[in-house]
Amino acid sequence: MEYDFDYIQDLESLSTWCSTQSEEETVAVDTEFERRTTYYPELCLVQVATSKSIVCVDPILCKNVSPLVTFLNEPNRIKILHAARQDLEVLELIGVYVEETFFDNQIGAALIGEDDQIGYGDLAKNLLSVELNKNQQQANWKRRPLRSQQLRYAASDVRYLLPIYSILCEKLIACGRFKWFEEECRNLAERSKSKPSNYAWQRLKNINHLKKDIALRACSLANWREKESRRINTPRNWLLKDSDIKKIAVLNPSNLANLADVLTKKEEICRKYGGAVLTALKSADSLHDIGLVRENRISDEEKKKVKMLVDRGKKIADKLEIKPTFLMTGKDSKDIVTGKKPKKFFAGWRFSVFRESFGALGLL
Repeated sequence: MEYDFDYIQDLESLSTWCSTQSEEETVAVDTEFERRTTYYPELCLVQVATSKSIVCVDPILCKNVSPLVTFLNEPNRIKILHAARQDLEVLELIGVYVEETFFDNQIGAALIGEDDQIGYGDLAKNLLSVELNKNQQQANWKRRPLRSQQLRYAASDVRYLLPIYSILCEKLIACGRFKWFEEECRNLAERSKSKPSNYAWQRLKNINHLKKDIALRACSLANWREKESRRINTPRNWLLKDSDIKKIAVLNPSNLANLADVLTKKEEICRKYGGAVLTALKSADSLHDIGLVRENRISDEEKKKVKMLVDRGKKIADKLEIKPTFLMTGKDSKDIVTGKKPKKFFAGWRFSVFRESFGALGLL
């Protein structure tokens, strides 16, 4: 399907477009970016749709996109995205902060019973009977000039966001879940904000299965890796992979020679960062109060409660006609039973539907 859109390549055209759309209260947004060789995503294109216009804004050619930043930061202008987490991250890098003025159609779809990870194309097909061509998903968006088929594909990514949003709003209001939708989107906006590097250890998987001293060393190494990756703008795994971090944490080398024995075939990393790695290991004790490293495995009694909570969650999800994984994952259940009290389950709409179950299982 063909439709009109404009390709904006200079600051003057961008300023003019933003001025002509100043009365628009709702706007659809999507981004294209590259992140193959850098820590920070490199913004390559911003697609924007209003009720009157669709544009593809080229930040590489424009060089200055401040009019668009001002336009999107207007507090009364609602922004509509789909699967927005990465888009919010890359938009934040240019100064766009959506806060409470954005909605994620993927979340809205989950609240009316669609798959919680439903793609934009499938949602457009389900709600609008529109078939979208997704053949440019692996395109190189950093290379110039952009091809016409790339631009058509990019424009299509915002073409249907507003009509989908309208349908979702109607359905969510009808079933009394629009407030839930607002809450979920606010929570996503909060989670998507960049965090200090000393939270990087939270990315490590299976950290709770390690002994506490080993886990703390792994956490300290992960925090160092994050800080250094940001400083030199390189992918974190180009410095150390998670498997490297755990291996170092377990063997705990005390000098550069020992570290080289651990990191075989990584002489350059040892030469450049060996001293910093050893310092991170030695400073692990300072993380003793981070609070999320458990020394003991989950008990048999806790395992029973986890299963009971998972079963209750499935029944609640069936009653609400939403996917169980959107309501509560297995990890969520373990966190709740082991006393971590995730905020989204002890406040807001999820607490209202789980309160009785939490009380019956002695989790309040």
